[in-house]
Amino acid sequence: MLRSEFQGVCSLFLALSKGNKEILSMGGEVTGFMKISDKNGVFDFTANMVEIKKYNTSARNLIERAISGVFEETEQPESKVLRTMKSLVIHEYVHFLDLTTTLWGMEYIARKNLLAKAIVDDCEIHARKDVSLINVSELHAHEQLVQTNGVGLLKTTLMNHAVVVDERFGPIIFIYYNVEGEVIQSVPLSMMAVLEANAYACEILSRIYDAERLVDPVARAIALQEAEDDFELILDDPDQSVYTVLISLAKLHFPLLDTKQLMLLMNALVKFTLDLNSFEMSEMANYVQRSIESKYAGEVISDDMRRGASRAVIAFKTILIMHGWRNTIGSHARSQLDQLLKQNPQLAIEHCWRSIGMTTLSKELTDYEFDVHYRNMYSLCLFEEEFKLYAESKFNRAVLSFGNVASVGLDKFKLMDFFLEDGGVACPPNRIDIDVEEYLLSYASISVDIDKLCHGDGATKFYRLPGDPIVYSSPFDHID
Repeated sequence: MLRSEFQGVCSLFLALSKGNKEILSMGGEVTGFMKISDKNGVFDFTANMVEIKKYNTSARNLIERAISGVFEETEQPESKVLRTMKSLVIHEYVHFLDLTTTLWGMEYIARKNLLAKAIVDDCEIHARKDVSLINVSELHAHEQLVQTNGVGLLKTTLMNHAVVVDERFGPIIFIYYNVEGEVIQSVPLSMMAVLEANAYACEILSRIYDAERLVDPVARAIALQEAEDDFELILDDPDQSVYTVLISLAKLHFPLLDTKQLMLLMNALVKFTLDLNSFEMSEMANYVQRSIESKYAGEVISDDMRRGASRAVIAFKTILIMHGWRNTIGSHARSQLDQLLKQNPQLAIEHCWRSIGMTTLSKELTDYEFDVHYRNMYSLCLFEEEFKLYAESKFNRAVLSFGNVASVGLDKFKLMDFFLEDGGVACPPNRIDIDVEEYLLSYASISVDIDKLCHGDGATKFYRLPGDPIVYSSPFDHID
């Protein structure tokens, strides 16, 4: 789960600075968690830090064993606990890696750090804040706009959508869950929904992979069924729709996929969405504008995409494009596409976009843009520890080229230590040499200032309406 941007991070810093570990205990309200949270874990977008709230220091050794990269093939009394621990840690580290290894994440970090520098220098603060809020507001939209009446989502008989231009958050797609003509849930398709879809997909994949390693067929079947049952429970939970809205859409449109295949598709879809370069976003914006019935809404949302925002639209449209294309092609081509969806969803996604005329898909250009952001990131770091953290982004990005976080294994990535429920610290197997308590303390003052600027009702997004003037500004203006 994601901690609401900047919300509550101050409490954590103050707790550490006072040496008061008790304030880090379960209770959620102290640290300002998202209300949709089940409080298993938190990722903090301010300091790039992970907290696992379900376990305290007494479980540290077991957690470190669970994420060590070594897992027994024989079911042991503690195996179920180990699988759960590992999957929860993976969930939070997926957020960390989505932030530090993608073009979306590099942009987010750059804008946040430019705001931090503006605060330190007392210069251009409000201009930097407004730009940073383009990204921040896309995380806040879910908690502000979701509407539910508590009905289980698996009762849904129809899912439809509308494009809305919200006064606070700009253009956004709303997904409506319907039961016999009545809307039971209204969910904004926010960036939080995109990020949580990937994190939850990798969480479930972790449990599936670990279950598949079990030698005993009975133990394997039980472990797989437990993962399947938990998956169905969260799909049904209206309070967890931020995790599942994209997954539910994909499940509805591709019933041919089993749970493992569906999760692999979701991982590939989010990876595709977060790593589109500026040319790809611009070309896709043209398609999106033509595909929206309301000319007004289509222009607003496509203009937002041309500046790299509203990426959640890509994830949504990709599902619809693949579904529509699959239903229009011949049976032989459909069979080939189905095999591609099951075996190589990343290629299936790219194939479908090219099928409607997409010409700019280029991994080379995407990698080039990432390298530009990566090199420039050093000049934006405020502290030595932050420099160490971002120095590993390119390494971790390369590791992700071999698969998802669950399939590759946490031991292959360079990761920061993480906090436990009582303020204790646990270590990943391949840790970055950073004292996380000192790191958080060094961030405290600037984070308080950022929180004051960006928290709550201030987390709104500026956007262009039809007829507004267009002013060009290079994304690399701040490069020396």
